[in-house]
Amino acid sequence: MSRIVSLAALVALLVLALSSCTCGQTPCSAANCSGCCDFSGVCQVGSAVDACGGGGATCHACSGGAVCAGGACLSPSGLVDSGVDVTCLACVTPTDCAPTGSCVQIGGSDACATFCVNGHCPSDEVCSSATASDGTQVSVCLPLNGSCDAGVACPLPCPAGSTCDPVTAQCASPGAGGGAAGGGG
Repeated sequence: MSRIVSLAALVALLVLALSSCTCGQTPCSAANCSGCCDFSGVCQVGSAVDACGGGGATCHACSGGAVCAGGACLSPSGLVDSGVDVTCLACVTPTDCAPTGSCVQIGGSDACATFCVNGHCPSDEVCSSATASDGTQVSVCLPLNGSCDAGVACPLPCPAGSTCDPVTAQCASPGAGGGAAGGGG
């Protein structure tokens, strides 16, 4: 029986060795891959549950029912597996907030916002579509008061028929072209 197991292991290793051959291809790295590099050196998009990552780093598999968003594994509750909440940290580019969030406009200023999944965010934040500083659309958790600075926030509650736009920190009527979908900078 152990001979069969040993033979099967040898065949599996041989198959793995042959499948990992890049045979003349440039090895996957941060220089040529914006997603992640799989075990065989091939660049993957980086948004799959079994190949999650970004910046040319090694892909990892999400576990425990987590999904891959923005190159990070997020639990079904919307919290990043690492537990790191980057919302309201200062930033210039999305990589300043990686892998758990992206750099977006919050209350008229650039700040990190943690990725949300299936609309889940902490109770004092709302999942919203925003434009990252690099122009990509991201789903992130934004403060309900529309600001990282308590002195610059929506006047809560907003007037009837309007809601706080967390990107501009202004009360806005639905369909009025608020900043949540067009902010960033």
